[in-house]
Amino acid sequence: MTINELLDKYHFHDSTIEEITYDISNGKLEFIVDFCYWLQNGYSDGDKENGLVKLCFSSVDDYEWKTGVIDSFAILEIDIEDSTVKMNILDAFNNKFYEIQFTCKSVEFVECSN
Repeated sequence: MTINELLDKYHFHDSTIEEITYDISNGKLEFIVDFCYWLQNGYSDGDKENGLVKLCFSSVDDYEWKTGVIDSFAILEIDIEDSTVKMNILDAFNNKFYEIQFTCKSVEFVECSN
């Protein structure tokens, strides 16, 4: 799906990034996210409140941030401008704000087995 389709379908505010892997040679960027299902349209009492999902971005360029295990950085906002994805995140433990930027062509949303 496109980034716009992802952002139209899902809300990421307050979900947390747990891990990032970047395969520069294949242009693949993956985020493991503890996703807030309870913030989604259609959520009903009794549905699971959160769970791990993988965001798999393809044809990625210009990613220059951290990789590896991330200490639950909260996603504040994800936006797209032209073909550039801009992710605003917060490291609440260290009280630091970051903006991650990269370009990509598509993204896949995959629910992980919890």
